[in-house]
Amino acid sequence: MIELAPRHKTGLVLNTPLLTMAGIWGFADEYAKQFDFSKLGAFITNPLTWSPRQPARANGAVNTDQGVVLHTGLPNPGVRSALKRFGGRWQRLSCPVIPHLALDTPDHAWRAVELLAEHRNVIGVELGFRHDIDLTAAAHIIEAAVDGELPVIVRLPYEGFAQLATVAAERGAIGLTCCATPRYAATDSDKAVLPSGRCYSADQAAHNITAVQTLRAQTELSLLAAGIARPEQLFQAMSVGAQCVQMGAVVWQSPRAIQSLLDTV
Repeated sequence: MIELAPRHKTGLVLNTPLLTMAGIWGFADEYAKQFDFSKLGAFITNPLTWSPRQPARANGAVNTDQGVVLHTGLPNPGVRSALKRFGGRWQRLSCPVIPHLALDTPDHAWRAVELLAEHRNVIGVELGFRHDIDLTAAAHIIEAAVDGELPVIVRLPYEGFAQLATVAAERGAIGLTCCATPRYAATDSDKAVLPSGRCYSADQAAHNITAVQTLRAQTELSLLAAGIARPEQLFQAMSVGAQCVQMGAVVWQSPRAIQSLLDTV
């Protein structure tokens, strides 16, 4: 058993250290027929905004030298519709659920957490932010979410993660996810043909494990290493201070690798 929130009134207890990564595994049970979800500590959903969002017109995925660039526009039904559409499926999952929230205002953060806290199988929330979020704005959103009934994890940006980590700790988050997938920066020669978006590559696990090691020397908060793809990365992340890991884009690339990770718990 892993307790990520020992000082929170509800706690956040997981049976295993393996979680899904937001933005990769869908909103509910899309992969439940392929993998045994009872071996997951928790299912972290794709990002949910307060109001519904449609797919970006330039939606697409492109292979680059840096990895796969994915541009979606963050399509989702919004928090309230998600509860209506997916709530029953969340209840039937054989692991607890942690919705990932991408919210713009403190009011939406508080209201979203209050709604989600009414669902029996939701045990916490993970907050995600734009890479260029103003730290003061992020602080107010975190504080409002923490005022709700659920433990709050904050996913840190790929670059400059230490600054938001400090803010999250000061505002009452119980854990930090290291880190969000980096943004792809197109060069002048490929801006016309490649979408902007997040770039998924095999190199991200090493960066995130290093981020965990850096933050472990600075904070007592629970740390989650994102983008883990192989058992040796799981063990390395936990050896430097991670309580849990999140399996990322490897689910698109190698189901066998996911099974290898599940077989370790």
